[in-house]
Amino acid sequence: MLPLTELLQPFLQTHPRLIPALRQLSSSVNHEAYIVGGCIRDTLLNRPVTDMDLTVLGDGLHCAKQIAESLHCPFIPLDEKDRTGRVVLKRMLTIDITSLKGDSLNEDLNRRDFTINAMAVKLTDLLDQQSFLIDPLLGSKDLNNKRLNAISEQAFVDDPLRLLRAFRFAAQLDLTMNEETVVWIRRWANQLSQISGERILEEMATFFCQFKTWTWMHIMHEIGIIHAIFPEWRGQDKSGIPEYILLKQIDGMLNQKDPALDQIISKRLTDRQHQTIAGDRPWGWIVRLAAVILEQIGTQDENYNLFVRTAVTRLRLSNKEQHVLGKLVRLILQFLKWHRTDSLTDDHLYALACEGKEETNGVVMLIWGLQKTQRHHIPELSRILKRLIWIRARQKKVQENGSIISGTDIIQVYQLQPGPQIGHLLGQLEKQEIMGTIQNRKEAFQAIKYMLTAPDTDSPCVKELFQ
Repeated sequence: MLPLTELLQPFLQTHPRLIPALRQLSSSVNHEAYIVGGCIRDTLLNRPVTDMDLTVLGDGLHCAKQIAESLHCPFIPLDEKDRTGRVVLKRMLTIDITSLKGDSLNEDLNRRDFTINAMAVKLTDLLDQQSFLIDPLLGSKDLNNKRLNAISEQAFVDDPLRLLRAFRFAAQLDLTMNEETVVWIRRWANQLSQISGERILEEMATFFCQFKTWTWMHIMHEIGIIHAIFPEWRGQDKSGIPEYILLKQIDGMLNQKDPALDQIISKRLTDRQHQTIAGDRPWGWIVRLAAVILEQIGTQDENYNLFVRTAVTRLRLSNKEQHVLGKLVRLILQFLKWHRTDSLTDDHLYALACEGKEETNGVVMLIWGLQKTQRHHIPELSRILKRLIWIRARQKKVQENGSIISGTDIIQVYQLQPGPQIGHLLGQLEKQEIMGTIQNRKEAFQAIKYMLTAPDTDSPCVKELFQ
C-alpha cells in the first residue's frame, strides 16, 4: 500500500493555495492540528477521499472561516457549540474543521465512536510528506481484521445516531461487529426514537445504498433498531422479524448480481439506478425502502398507507421521495391484485405505465424481485415485464413527439365544443398510438369517429388505478 501522505496528495492538490493555507493554519494553533476520522480510514482502505476532517487545539469554527477566506471558497458554520465549520473547495470536496474534544488529541480520539474512526495524522507530517499514523486504539488493526468495535458504551449515550451508523459502516465496509458493541447497541437502541428524522434519513439513505443490506436489516430488526425508528411496524413471520427476502433480491439486482435477470430489463434498471432522487441521494435507496415496506405489509394490503405514512413522517422524506415511495408501493399492490383476480392484459400494463411514468423501472424491479422470493408465481413474467418496458418507452416517445392530431383538429373536424370530452378523446387517441394501433392522421381521425359513436372505451383497470 502506498504511504498515507502519497494517497492524500490528490486531495491536497484540489486547490492551488490549499497547502500554504493549511501550513498557516497549523502555525496559528502551535502545530496542534490533526487529520482525523473517516479521511484516515478511507485512505487506509484506498477509497477516494472527498472530505477531510481536521481537529485543532483552538477555535475550529474560526479556523475554518479563515481558511475559506484565504482560498476564496464558501464557508458553512456547522456547529456553534462544538465550534465546527466547513470549507467547500468544490462540489463534493470539503474540509471540516472542529475544536479538539478535551485537552489533548488522545482524549479527543477516545471520545469518538469506533476505533476505525479514531486514527489521526499530524497536519505538519502530512504537509512534509511523512507518514506517522497516530493510532492508540488500534483502529488500523480492526480495519485489517474487518472488525467494527465501538470505543465505549458512552459513545452511544453521547450520540444515539451512532447506533444506526454502526450498521451503515458494517454494510459499507463489510465489517463484523464484536459482541460487546452489539450488547451496547441492543441496550441503547430505544434512544434512536429521540433522534430527529433528518439525521436518521441521511444514515438510512446511505445504508440503503450498500450491498447486502438485507443481512443487516434482519439484525437491526432483531436488535431493536427498526422498532425504535418505526414502532408501528411489525414483522410477519412467527418470530416477528421479516426475512427481508425481497430486499435480498433488490440488493442483487442493484448490484447486478442476478444472472437470471433479462438483459433488456437489466439495462433499464442500470440506466435508472445511478440517477439521484433528492439532493445526492440515489434512486436505488428509495426502491430498497419500498421493498422493506412491502415486506412489512405482507398480506395487509388495505393498510399499506399506514406503513408508507410512517416512513414518510419519521424520515422527513422530501416531496419527491414521498411521491416515488407511495407510487411504487401502491402500484406493486395493484399489480398483485390484478394478478390474483385477472389475467394480465395490455390494458393493465398500459395503466401501470401511465401511472408509473419514470418509476416504471422501479415497478419492474420490485415485481421481478417478488417473483424470485417464490411468494408469488406469475407465469411468463419476463415477457410481461418486457412488454411493460416497451409500453413505457413508446409512451415516452409519443409524448415527446406530440400527438398526431390536436384538440383543435378534433373540434374543427367534428364540430365539437371545447371541454373535458376533447381531453378524453386525446387520451384515448394517445393510448392507441402508444400501443401501435394507429400510425397516421387518417387512422387517427377514423379512431376519433369510432370513439364518438361507441360506448366508453376506458378499460376497468385504467379507471380503478386512477380513482
